[in-house]
Amino acid sequence: MTIAISCLAWSWASARAENLVRADGGRYQGQVVDGKAEGQGTETRPDGTILKGRFVKDAFVEGTMRTGGWVVPFSNCHSPPLADTAAPAKK
Repeated sequence: MTIAISCLAWSWASARAENLVRADGGRYQGQVVDGKAEGQGTETRPDGTILKGRFVKDAFVEGTMRTGGWVVPFSNCHSPPLADTAAPAKK
């Protein structure tokens, strides 16, 4: 029997804790595979935003985002595709 714990497959065996410095000056601390954020970690962006949670192939996929004094839960694991909801342009 397989139990799905998260939306993405990941291997503990290939990850190691590291610090990465992004090109924009942001910093990531956490699990890294092949030089990319992969697994649990924390990224601090130059504007002060802090992303804490799961990363896959350098992308933040679920956890919390702290920005401007707000802490916001974040997950894009099970989100349906976004529909085009833009209002028509006014003439």
